[in-house]
Amino acid sequence: MRTILRRLAADTRYTLLCLPLSIVGFVLVVTGLALGAGLLPIVAGLPVAALTLRAARGIAIVDRAWLTNVLASPPAPPGYRSPPAGAGAWSRLLDPLRCAQSWFDALGAVLRLPVAVAGFAVTVTWWSLALGGLLYPVYGAATARIPGNTTLAELIGLGAGYGPALALYLGIGAAAALTLPAVVRGAALLVAGVGQGPVAVGALPASYGTGAVDARRGPTAEGAGAGAAARAVSSTVLG
Repeated sequence: MRTILRRLAADTRYTLLCLPLSIVGFVLVVTGLALGAGLLPIVAGLPVAALTLRAARGIAIVDRAWLTNVLASPPAPPGYRSPPAGAGAWSRLLDPLRCAQSWFDALGAVLRLPVAVAGFAVTVTWWSLALGGLLYPVYGAATARIPGNTTLAELIGLGAGYGPALALYLGIGAAAALTLPAVVRGAALLVAGVGQGPVAVGALPASYGTGAVDARRGPTAEGAGAGAAARAVSSTVLG
């Protein structure tokens, strides 16, 4: 039972926190890339797009760090392209534009939002059904005395009054509570599927382009440092 409750708490935190993270990622990526495309004629669009991809990379690293609280086997950190040795400041600034994984992260930020909304909605709905039904004895007597109050039990023909409503709401609450761990787990895995899939994690070859990173040797120093910071945040926020 304790294991089930811990898993339920972890899955609930993940689905609830992924929505604001996904909103931030979607807004940053769509706005940044649109602005970058609009400014391309005056060259300023290149650094804007590059900074947007860096932001998408950071959000993807946080999301992958949070997956350790949901998945038994989280995806391995991907390899990010490193600037070639001796590259100038301009080349380093624009390097994310040449990194395939950064584009995967940006695409993942766009695709993650509708899934995160669905996971958030399912989680909040099931928690509301469970708590609202099981706690009906606490507030039901008061609402039953409200003039003109019509309960769900009365609407579906089970009868008027406090008794039929109590039986119906307790039944709904019990059913929702019993299925809550499985439903929230499914919602968490649905959201995590985008975070661990090839769009968000990327499927890079062993090397690509100049200054490529061998994905089999692990992430770059930048990716490893960001991942460690994200895991620290994850342990604080998600427990």
